[in-house]
Formats: sequence, structure tokens, C-alpha cells
Amino acid sequence: MADNKGIEGNLPYGKHFAPELLVIDHGEGVWLWDKAGNKYLDFGAGIAVNSLGYGRDDFAEAVARQVKKLVHISNVFATQPAIELGRLLVASGPFEVVHFGNSGTEANETALKFARAWSLRTKGEGHHKFLSFSGAFHGRTYGALSVTPTQKYREPFEPLVPGTFVSEYNNIADLEKTLDDTFAAVIVEVIQGEGGLAAITPAF
Repeated sequence: MADNKGIEGNLPYGKHFAPELLVIDHGEGVWLWDKAGNKYLDFGAGIAVNSLGYGRDDFAEAVARQVKKLVHISNVFATQPAIELGRLLVASGPFEVVHFGNSGTEANETALKFARAWSLRTKGEGHHKFLSFSGAFHGRTYGALSVTPTQKYREPFEPLVPGTFVSEYNNIADLEKTLDDTFAAVIVEVIQGEGGLAAITPAF
């Protein structure tokens, strides 16, 4: 059992999750070690983004090569790797263009903006609403949080983006009662994470 020497309080940044946090020192494969040397099997994967594992030489070498060549140039320029990845993604799906973001919440924020802009341009005023579902989590930025119905996340920042509504997950009758032509977008997780790994039903 791990001791508490890997935990540290009085941190110099915001207390997002707890006043004390486990301080991770390094990782290898699917394992993590804290600063006290305690070993953990990593089920979090950086909140589901570290799918390649830790301590991989091939990954570190690829990152080092790119950093030596070029780091960040903003989106007012293009790079060959981004062009090649974009073309690969377009060829793999039904879309004509892609948008590169830094996180899931940024992707959702962008999708909401695109949906509202398209709806207002094609259908006019009054067609701007967003529909999300109970148990959903879509991020912590302003728009993404507005379609996240969990009150403990929302309350410190309300009022949020107007025109957002919530329907019960997997409830067809509630969806039919709520959804109409005034909505610009419906945002839904096929499998909810924070909602308890609840899966969408085929009928829904």
C-alpha cells in the first residue's frame, strides 16, 4: 500500500480537484511512480489521452526530432505534417475539412460555434439552441460547460451560454418532446464517461 509521502499540499496553482494532490515523478508502459517511489497501475491515462503509454523511446525520439526542427508557429501558417494528417483524416471520413484542437473541450467548443454559425446563417434567428443529455460531460470551457448538466461544475460560473437544454439520456419520449427545428445542434456521447460508462441504446 502506498504511503502518503507522494502527496503534496499548498500547491502554487488552482485547487481543481483537491487541496492535496499525488505528485507523479515518472512512468513506464502502463505504470506510474510518485515522488516517494510508490508504484501505480495507471487506469486514468491522463483522462483518456495517454494511449501510447509512458517511457517509450520511439515516441520520445519522434518528439525530439520535431522539437529540434520546429515547435509552434500558430494557425496562420501550415506545416507538412499537419497537411498530411488532415488529408488522411478527410479521406477516412465524411468531412471535407478538419479542425485541429488541443483538447476535447476545445473540440466541443469549436463544434458548438460552427453549429450555431451555420444554423443562424442557413435558418435565421431563433435557431440557435443546443441540446445535451443527462449525465453528460463535454468540458469546462464556457460553451462546453453550458452543455454539461452537472450542477457542481456549472454553479460557480452561472449564468452560462443561453439557449442550452437538457433531455434525459436514452429516453426517446423526452427527446421527441424537447427537440424541434429551433435547435442548432445536439451533442451526445455514444458512451458516457462521467455518466457511469452508460452506453446509448440502438433504439435511441
